[in-house]
Amino acid sequence: MENQTHAKKASAPSVSQINAEYVTQLSNRYWAPHAKNKLPFDPKVLEDVYEREILKSKFAIRKIMLLEFSQYLENYLWVNYNPEVSSNAYLMSICCIVNEKFRENVPAWEVFKKEPSHFPYFFKCVMQAVLAGEEAGLTLKEQTVLLVFLDHCFNSLEVDLIREQVQQLISLPMWMCILPSRLQHELKKVPKLQKFWNLIKKNFDKLEGKASEQAKMERTFLSALIKKFLGVLVSISPALVQHGAGRLPPGGELPPVQSHAEREGGSPLLPVTGHAEVLHRL
Repeated sequence: MENQTHAKKASAPSVSQINAEYVTQLSNRYWAPHAKNKLPFDPKVLEDVYEREILKSKFAIRKIMLLEFSQYLENYLWVNYNPEVSSNAYLMSICCIVNEKFRENVPAWEVFKKEPSHFPYFFKCVMQAVLAGEEAGLTLKEQTVLLVFLDHCFNSLEVDLIREQVQQLISLPMWMCILPSRLQHELKKVPKLQKFWNLIKKNFDKLEGKASEQAKMERTFLSALIKKFLGVLVSISPALVQHGAGRLPPGGELPPVQSHAEREGGSPLLPVTGHAEVLHRL
């Protein structure tokens, strides 16, 4: 036990090592709370930090931990975030720091609660990026970081700012993704739902342009994410399966993964708990 404790202490960076880090030197010039005559925000600095400290290190915890410790999110990333400067590197940097805060078990949403105006746009960008994946130039590791961030969001519904975004993805309108026959079967179980469903359809038909596109993206997001996950499973090389499981099915190839809903041209029913009870209270 003493040897393990000694090893942990030995692996922890010293003050001199922290001060020698590239991130520390940058923070002293751009965002450290104690820094005097700070330089103005520069998107190139953000891109450089992401490429050099996060991507190049393969998302090393030590590098991200130093960024979190320097208050990179609070004093540089979020305070300067807006739709005009948003980029993949910007999204990934924010998500990495939030994930690190959860790993360290420290409050993660306070900075967003203080400056909430751009959070809906940021959340929308994360949704688009996680679905676009490689088409948006994101590696599988980067997509995993985005998924972990979304997982933290879904587990933070006690925060008003987060709940307002997440509830758009898991409300009754998401049932538009299931097969019509299954939809009618579910609606018949609770007659009151048919009334609410008709109202939802009526309101959706009134939407136009970007509002209609946004509503459709929110309602189909989880269904699209499940299909994307199945696509990733199908894309796994048989060689990797052989390496992991020690054998392959007859013929040496994985059979295609296809759900019943995909065979029928629709999506499986996504579990939505308590719709009837919630709507009844409304």
